[in-house]
Parts: sequence; structure tokens; C-alpha cells
Amino acid sequence: MENLNIKKNVEGFSISLKLILIAALILGLLIPSGMILMLIRERKERQAETINEISSKWAYAQILCGPIITIPYISRYKEGDKIIETTEYAHFTPQELNITGNLMPQRRYRGIYNVVVYRTVLSFKGNFNQLNLSKWNINENDVRWNDAFMSIGIQDMRGINKKISILWNNNNYDSEPGTKLTNLLQSGINIKIPVNLSMTSYQFSFDLDLNGSESLEFIPIGSETNVRLNSSWKNPSFQGSFIPKEKSVNESGFNASWKIIELNLNYPNQWLNDQYKINTKSNLKTPNDNSDALNSAFGVTLAQSVDIYQMTERSVKYAILFLALTFLIIFFAEMLMNKRVHAIQYILIGIALCLFYSLLIALAEYIYFSIAYLIAALTVIGLISVFTKSVFNSIRMAFNMAAVLTTLYAFLFILLKLEDYALLFGNIGLVVIIGLVMYISQKINWYGDGNTFTDTINEDPAK
Repeated sequence: MENLNIKKNVEGFSISLKLILIAALILGLLIPSGMILMLIRERKERQAETINEISSKWAYAQILCGPIITIPYISRYKEGDKIIETTEYAHFTPQELNITGNLMPQRRYRGIYNVVVYRTVLSFKGNFNQLNLSKWNINENDVRWNDAFMSIGIQDMRGINKKISILWNNNNYDSEPGTKLTNLLQSGINIKIPVNLSMTSYQFSFDLDLNGSESLEFIPIGSETNVRLNSSWKNPSFQGSFIPKEKSVNESGFNASWKIIELNLNYPNQWLNDQYKINTKSNLKTPNDNSDALNSAFGVTLAQSVDIYQMTERSVKYAILFLALTFLIIFFAEMLMNKRVHAIQYILIGIALCLFYSLLIALAEYIYFSIAYLIAALTVIGLISVFTKSVFNSIRMAFNMAAVLTTLYAFLFILLKLEDYALLFGNIGLVVIIGLVMYISQKINWYGDGNTFTDTINEDPAK
């Protein structure tokens, strides 16, 4: 009787020790998984460097703002016995601004990497109301009407393809590079235009032929801004503070239109000096405001259909799940078939599971992600199934392992595709998996009684 109890204790201790060893192996195999994750991030950084290099030769993402009319005036103040004169500025935005354009995307390649660039031709039309400074109690004689100018903010000046001239009340005026007030607009063009107090309205129009990379944004100004864009790009990502009022996306491309009115904005259609600062960095700030809380830009990004590095990085985060479940299956089979599996054999299977991620990223850089995923998964499933057949000398066990791994990789692929529902679907899947593991674990006598499983199962190893 005493010998039987000792045997039970030894068997229970042996099972516990094996589980501890398996847990240690799983944790140890997270190291190569982490190394693969570092490799993926390194490749992602290399891709970003390549995109930046190509964009630097074409033009970066474009952010457009304007037009804004600026009228200088003389301000006087007393300092001691002296009267000091300074030049200050009044800024006016359009009563209505209408922008229409077409984005013509292109792919530029550098080795295995590519970046989406575009050329766009935008038509600007609109009007200004009377430019009246009397609301600020500025004397009309102090206004320098002849020095008035218009500013248009353009993020990357290298993208301009043609000379820009503006039709201002039926007269053409040529633009000059740079903005006269960099604290208003950091980069862009300026045009000297005629204005006077007697004019009650001004009509303007101009075309902008522009290169850019990946995205095109606008900073809305004035009482009403209307933007309409179309393109042959099938995967647009609408971004920024305003979504399109109307949009359609299909296999032939997209059409989108925005309408923003003054009440949607955190700044008026006219102000003095640096009371408000608009720039082509996608933000508008009040003085001493260092936050991006007033960001008002909106637009579209020509998004890549699949970010292979992001998808692969997300898949690596499930590595511990694959290792744990695969090792548990092998452990249960080990108990079921009374077949001892060496730690080295566990390690080899774990390395094969980790190999999936490096194989996936290596293939996805050259072919479609879905095809790369299928090839990598079938390779690892076949490798582990054949190895399981040799370890257990059982064709049935090899088929069972292949079925389980196929289910796991199919489950992971669905999680990668269902970004919005990944958390919900993933938790449902985990509950089902844990339930199956609990069911199988009921058959094991964890304390040992001379028979590891409660139900005696005889299996012909040749089957």
C-alpha cells in the first residue's frame, strides 16, 4: 500500500514537473518571438526611411491654406515724450471659398518598397466681402492700401509644377515665392493685389498644379469652405477634424465633398496681427497656446490597402497563444498515448511556430499578404504535422495536429482582418479554446493512480 502511494506521488510530481518545464519552454521561446518582432520593426523603419527618401525628391504630404488678404496699417503709441509708429496687420479670409480637384496617384518604387505619390490640379474660386478696418477704430488715413497682399499657404513648395497667377476682379496678377508673414503662414506664396475701401466685394480664382505624397489636407478659413475631390484611388482614408458630407468609394475610385462654415471653427474670418496664427502644420493656435487643440485641418490619405508590417506585428502578439495551445495538445497526446516527448522535441516544434512570423514577413514583402500568410501557414503546419507523426508514430495524431493548427491560423487570419471587431471575436475564440482545454483536462488524473487518464484509451500506434 505504501509503495502504491509512493507511485501515485511520483506520477503526480512527474506530471507537475513536465508542466512546469513546458511553461518554462513557452517563456523561453518568447525570446525568439521578440527578436522577430524587432526584425519586423526594423523593416518597418527601413520602409519609412525609403518613403521619406522618395517623398523628399517628389514632395511631402501637402497641407494648403488660404487665400488670406493682409492689409498693413500704421499704429501709434506714446513712449515718454515720443510718438512711436509701428506697422501692424489686419487679416481677412474669404466670404466663400470653393475648391475642386482631381488626385492622380502614382506608385514610386525603391527596391522592394513603394510609396504612393500624386499630382493634383486644384481650382480655387471665391469672393471676399468689403475689407473694412473701421470695426477696430483704425483711421482710414493710417491704412496702407497700396501694400495689401494675398497669402496662400503651401506645405511643400517643391511640389508646385506651374507658375501661379490669380484672377482678381477680372485682372491677372502673378505670385511671388514665400510668405511675407511667416508667423501667419510658414510657407507658401504671396500676391500683391489692389484693394480699397470703396469696393464692396472681390472675386478671385486660380489653379494650383501640385505634387505631393500620401495625403492632401486643407485648413478651412472664411465664412464657408467647400471642397470637392475625386481620384482613381480605391482605398482612401478620410482624416482630420471634418469628415466628408458626401462620399462614394468603389472600384473606380472615390468622390468626396466637404462643407465647413465659420461656426464650425475656433477662429473668426478677420483678425489683427498675431491674435490667431494659421500655419501649414495642420494646426491653428492662439497666442501662448502650445497645444494642438485647435487643429482644424481635414483631407484624404491615399492609404495602402494592406500594411504588411502592422499586420505581421499584430500576429506576433499572439505567439504565446500558439505556443501554449500547441504544447498543451502535445502534452495531452503524450499522456493519452503513454508516449514521452523530449524537451528538445518541444523546442523544435516551438521554433517551427516562431518561424511562421519571419517567413510571413519575408514573403509579404514580395507578394500579397493573404497569399504570403497561406504559404507560411501551410509550411509550418506541414512541418509540425510530419514531425508529430514521427514523434508519436501515429498518422491520426499528425492529422489532429494539422487540424488544430489550421484552425488556429484561420482564427488568427480572421483577427487580423477584423480590426474593428478583433477584440470581441478574439475573446469569443479564447473562451471556446479554454472550454475545449478544460474538457480534455478532465480526462487526466493529475495526482496519478497508476492510470493517467480516467478513461482507458487504447490506440493502435500504426493508425
